Amino acid sequence: MLAALLAAAVWMISRRRRKRRAVSPPKPVTSLDTPDAQLLSLAVQARETLVTRFGPSLRARTTEEISNDAVVKEALGDDHFQSLIRLLSTADHWKFASAPENGQTESLLEELPHWSAWQGTLLSRPPAKR
Repeated sequence: MLAALLAAAVWMISRRRRKRRAVSPPKPVTSLDTPDAQLLSLAVQARETLVTRFGPSLRARTTEEISNDAVVKEALGDDHFQSLIRLLSTADHWKFASAPENGQTESLLEELPHWSAWQGTLLSRPPAKR
């Protein structure tokens, strides 16, 4: 009986630990030395900003689903929304295309300053009206 109680206690504690780990926010990219790391970090930051503004359901959405969301588009305005979708699409391509196929480091270097500046203004936009 004591062994069963002890096993149940260990099981409950391990479930709590797993649950806490699952809820913790993703950690930012630690090394931003490369353009692709910077791009991926900006995309993660943009998604987290969207989650903060529009709720946790946006974390699970694909870029295509976000691009079809009229509420997000209206809240951000056309310019910000188009920049957001371009950033997320480029990051998706960068993550999932093999290195020889993506081969767009030069264009990425040109666009990173624009996206970095844009990321800073994303939070300053007024919240969406519901």
